Amino acid sequence: MRKSLLYSLLLAAGSCAAPQAVTPPPAAVQPSPTPVISRIVSRNDVIVIRAGQQGATYSLETKTGEVLIPGKTMNELAQSSPQFHNTVRTMQASTVYAGVDAD
Repeated sequence: MRKSLLYSLLLAAGSCAAPQAVTPPPAAVQPSPTPVISRIVSRNDVIVIRAGQQGATYSLETKTGEVLIPGKTMNELAQSSPQFHNTVRTMQASTVYAGVDAD
């Protein structure tokens, strides 16, 4: 009886001394620096339109959130990313595709 009690105490003391994994606190979600006006989701990418100081800014992201083209105005896009500029410039909203009655 004494041996089993002694073994139990040693086992308990040994388990208390074992290092325990410390889980870091979850990362806080950083708020967007500017309000999001719209998110246009395609098969592969997401176009995010935000309200900026000099007007709307447009950025291109993957569905996982990786930024491919950071937020830029239309003039900045025309110079740095002409293909993306043309995509954004020629987009047109339609009530037919949005599921809204035109009446």
